[in-house]
Amino acid sequence: MAKGTVKLALGENLNIENVSAVKAEFDKKAKEGAKILLESGTISDIDLTGIQLLNYMITQAEKKKVKLQFKLSLDDSLKEILLLCGFTSILQKAFA
Repeated sequence: MAKGTVKLALGENLNIENVSAVKAEFDKKAKEGAKILLESGTISDIDLTGIQLLNYMITQAEKKKVKLQFKLSLDDSLKEILLLCGFTSILQKAFA
C-alpha cells in the first residue's frame, strides 16, 4: 500500500446490512483527504444499496478530489446480472 493510503475493507457482502457502516467509514476517511484503497474478497452478495454505495463513493471521491483505488472482485454471475441491468459504468470503475 502506498504511503498515505488508507484501506477500507468491504467484505464479501455489500448489502443493506452493512452499507451504513461502510458509508460512515468511507465518509470519515474521505473527510481526511486520504487516498482510499477499497478492498474485498470476492463479493458474493450485492444488492441495490450496495450498488448505490459504490456509486456514492465514486462520485464523492471525484467531488472531494480523493483518490480511490480498487482491489475488488465480484462473483461472475453477479457481474453478468449487473451488466444486464445497465451498471456498466460502476463495473468498469470498481471492478476493472
